[in-house]
Amino acid sequence: NLRSKDFLGITQTEMTTDLTPSPESIARAVDDLRPQLTAFLQALVRSPSLPNREGPVQAQIAEKLGALGLEVETFITRFDELAGHPAFDDDGFSPDSRVNVAARWPGTGAKNGHVSLLLNGHVDVVSPGDPALWDDDPWSGSLRDGRIFGRGACDMKAGLTAGIFAIEVLQRLGYRPAHDLLLSSVIGEESGGVGALTTIVHGVRADAVVVLEPTNGAICPVQAGALTDALDRPLADDHPEMVDFRRAAPLRAIAAELGVSTARLAHRYALSMAGVDTVVLGVKNRAELQDCVAAEADGLLDAELSARIDRAVSGGE
Repeated sequence: NLRSKDFLGITQTEMTTDLTPSPESIARAVDDLRPQLTAFLQALVRSPSLPNREGPVQAQIAEKLGALGLEVETFITRFDELAGHPAFDDDGFSPDSRVNVAARWPGTGAKNGHVSLLLNGHVDVVSPGDPALWDDDPWSGSLRDGRIFGRGACDMKAGLTAGIFAIEVLQRLGYRPAHDLLLSSVIGEESGGVGALTTIVHGVRADAVVVLEPTNGAICPVQAGALTDALDRPLADDHPEMVDFRRAAPLRAIAAELGVSTARLAHRYALSMAGVDTVVLGVKNRAELQDCVAAEADGLLDAELSARIDRAVSGGE
């Protein structure tokens, strides 16, 4: 399928294909775009996107995605629309003005199946703290020794930039995805996830998601789970936290039988799972943190106890 298009002012004839470009051609295209990629990331870092102030950086991202010919939409996070959702968390910031961006690169439909892919990242950043502790202005986006410095450069405007320019690289190589490729740039990740929830409620969904957080280049499959030990407020029977609490009842019983806290046993259980490399803790207080540190020192559970907990939390005991 030969076609001509004007790409950033350069008219070129290219072949569109759903065949994956070679790693070598991708690497060359990335090198060709490196100056533009670097400048774009620096521009994002120089936009201080603290909570409630993400609008300008989202405008830059929406403009870039539009320039790539993607179908771009923006969604305002409105608490009144999300309040009834079980995943909603009022983060204390603006209830009706923060902007999320989503874009779609439609697939050709050349292959069967449902394998759409979403690239996800966030633009909200935490406070830079005391500027006197920085070598440069926290929003400088300065480039030194091949690294870009500034609040949000790593977490995670670099990841978003990589996702956006991955699309541009593939377009330059004439590639068209067989299935839809989406990208979402959201707010609120640092404070509960209302931005991602907004896009989900508005129908931004895919069969698989790559979260563009920094991992030093590693692909890190992630599975989240909850084994709730206690509740600090009344909840409806169908509330997700109540469902988790009931599911964890057998684990709490085993912990009581062994004379250890549920947190300590749960952490040892997670660390003992085959193939698990890292466990990210969501602890609520110092005592729970101490339990988890002690659990790591306890070492792995024996296979028989791990199997018993497997059966218990899956409803088999």
